[in-house]
Amino acid sequence: MRHEHSRELGVFVRPLIAIAFLTATAGAFGQQNQESPRVARAPSAAPAPQTMPWNQVRIIRVKGDRIGDFEALIKELGAAVSRGGSGGFMVWQVVLGDQNTYHIVSQLESFASLPELETDPPMEQAQWASWLERIRGTIDSQVMGVTQLHADLSILPQPAQSEPNPELMILVTNTLLPGKRSEFVALLRDELIPAFRESPIIGLVSNEMAFGSGSGNWVFAVPVQNWAELDKPMPLITSMGQQAAEALMSRADSMAARGETIVLRSRPDLSSAPSPAQAQSAAR
Repeated sequence: MRHEHSRELGVFVRPLIAIAFLTATAGAFGQQNQESPRVARAPSAAPAPQTMPWNQVRIIRVKGDRIGDFEALIKELGAAVSRGGSGGFMVWQVVLGDQNTYHIVSQLESFASLPELETDPPMEQAQWASWLERIRGTIDSQVMGVTQLHADLSILPQPAQSEPNPELMILVTNTLLPGKRSEFVALLRDELIPAFRESPIIGLVSNEMAFGSGSGNWVFAVPVQNWAELDKPMPLITSMGQQAAEALMSRADSMAARGETIVLRSRPDLSSAPSPAQAQSAAR
C-alpha cells in the first residue's frame, strides 16, 4: 500500500498496516477496559445487527484555543450516554499529524439507527440543545463516514490479560487506482494477511469506506502497545526478511494512487464503553 510517512515511522508502518480498526477494537478492548468504548462500493444490504460489520466514524478538527472545552463536552456526552445505557463510543486523538483532530468511532447496528442521536438524544431536550450549541463553538470542521469492517481480511486484536490496552494506533488510508480493487483484495487475502499472521503484529484491521468522505478508500488500523514499538523493525521484516517484505509491499504500493499515515493515541478518559451486548457482538 502507498502511504506518506517519516523515515522513523517507515520501519514500522510500510506494510499496509492501518484502520480503521477503530471499531473492531472497540469490542475487544471494551471487555478489558470498561473506560474505553476507517472503505468501496455502496453496500447492497443493510448491516446485520448480529455481526455488526459497520461503524460510524466522525473526524473532528477542534479549534486550537477550545480543546479543553471540547474535551469537557465530550466527557459530558459520555456520562449521559452511560447513564442512558445506549451504545458507547471510542475516542482517539491524532498525535503524529494534525494534533487538533479527534476520531470518534461507534458501532452501527443499522442504518436506520443513524439519526437516533438527534431524534432520541441522551439528555433532556433543553440540555441537549444547549450541549449542541456549545460543542459547535469548539469545532473547526468535521466529517462523518460509515465504514465496513472486513473481518476476513483482518487480524482482529485479542484482549490480553497480562498487557495493558495499546496506547497508540497507526492508521493508514489508501486510495486505490481505478480497476484495482479485485486485484488488491486478492493480494490482501492470499498473501498480505497470511504474511502478517506470521509476524509479531498484534492486530491489523481492514476497513472500506462505504459512505461519506473518502468513499472507496481502504483504511487499515494497527494497534501499537507503546512508543517503543515504533523503534523496532517493520513486522514483515522481522518474519520474512527485508528483501521479501519490500517486494511484497511494493506490489501493494503499485495498486494505490495515494495514501496517508497518521498515529493516534487512545483517549479512554473521553470514551464511553459500549454496552456488554455490543462488546460481545463486536468481539465475535
